[in-house]
Amino acid sequence: FMGHVRKIMDAHSIPRKNLLLVGDTSGQAETALKAVQHFYIAGPILFHNADTILYGRDIPAIEVTLAKLVHGFIDVFKSNNHAYSYVVAKNGMVSMISEKVLVSDLATSGLYGFGEPRDFLDYYSEGQIYISEIYKAMIADGKDICIGKSYDEKDTIVLGTPQDYLKHSVGV
Repeated sequence: FMGHVRKIMDAHSIPRKNLLLVGDTSGQAETALKAVQHFYIAGPILFHNADTILYGRDIPAIEVTLAKLVHGFIDVFKSNNHAYSYVVAKNGMVSMISEKVLVSDLATSGLYGFGEPRDFLDYYSEGQIYISEIYKAMIADGKDICIGKSYDEKDTIVLGTPQDYLKHSVGV
């Protein structure tokens, strides 16, 4: 696995010092915390769940949005699968995020952004598992969290469970 990751990094001229390997954590929020604490990051930060393949995302445009307009960004795609998390948004701004409860047709893809590390750190609490919990607190404080373009489910391949992986890798 690591050989594959290094090959991709080399192909895109990404320095190996930008790779952090961590052991088990309680969830995505703690994993993201370890990255924020390890790397000196100024400006927007993006986290991506490694179990999802995203097609057609414009990362530079997301970074511009985070740098100038909002405190947070959530990438979404159209779905109605109860295994995913969902947002309610109006005019591109998130008013609610729900973990594993279908509250709209806007599922989160696992690509999450914050305008700066402080936006993440100020709302992280020990024991949080999901990044959605951080966004909930930010929304309650009136912070601006936006979504980008809503992608089709075919542009977001979720490989979260062994069954998901088999379905997408061998057509099961």
